[in-house]
Amino acid sequence: MFINDLGLENCIEVEKAKRQHRIEKYKEKVIQEMRPFSFYEDDEKRYKERLIMQCEAPKFVQFRANPVSWTSQIKIYHDIIKKEKLAREQRIKQRSSQLLFASKLPPRMEMHEKEKRERARSEEITKDKKVDIRRFTPIRAKAIPDFERLQVEFETMLENKKQEAKSRPTDFKPFNFHEPKV
Repeated sequence: MFINDLGLENCIEVEKAKRQHRIEKYKEKVIQEMRPFSFYEDDEKRYKERLIMQCEAPKFVQFRANPVSWTSQIKIYHDIIKKEKLAREQRIKQRSSQLLFASKLPPRMEMHEKEKRERARSEEITKDKKVDIRRFTPIRAKAIPDFERLQVEFETMLENKKQEAKSRPTDFKPFNFHEPKV
């Protein structure tokens, strides 16, 4: 009956047509049965208003800044930095003087250092008084030693020492092995 109404002969085309007919009926049924919430219409209005507002250019009030406060105009930060720097330098000087006072040598070593300084001063004074005129004298080469003669002397000295040591040989003693008493 459906096939004859549309005049379709092919089965696939008939199935497509049936499917399309069912979809349209389902859409009509959904639209008839649809009961939107109370806020549905309000949401649609807001959505349309937003679309309209996006098209328009935004209107801004021109920015106007407050006047700068007097505390910001005074350069307090630089003064604070200077004060901290001066205080730090004073602390460093005070600490170095404390450490210098605390770092004394033991009395004997201190006495030795004073004597050493006095000797150095007296030597400087005597150097200033004396006028030292020296001439440059190059180092002169020494004669080449006679190694053969030195070798013979060394060997004879060793032989003499051996002869003196041969006078009394070492006495050998056996080891004393025994078991401890219990």
